Amino acid sequence: MAFITVNYMSNALFRTVPVNVILPADKYSADTREYLSNPPYKTLYLLHGLLGNYTDWVNGTRIQRYAEERNLAVVNAFRG
Repeated sequence: MAFITVNYMSNALFRTVPVNVILPADKYSADTREYLSNPPYKTLYLLHGLLGNYTDWVNGTRIQRYAEERNLAVVNAFRG
């Protein structure tokens, strides 16, 4: 699994905004000893609550395991 944190300049908010992205690991077949092709990932976008921040979903839940089990990309964005 890949866990990526990106800071980008938001033109709408006029400031740098952090985003966490979770990508499932590549799948490997022990029988054929090859990596299996991944179709495009379905993506789940999450926003934190009123008093939270962009790390709440990663630190306070099992979202990484959920994403890995379901082959799902997760984008946890800052809510301005």
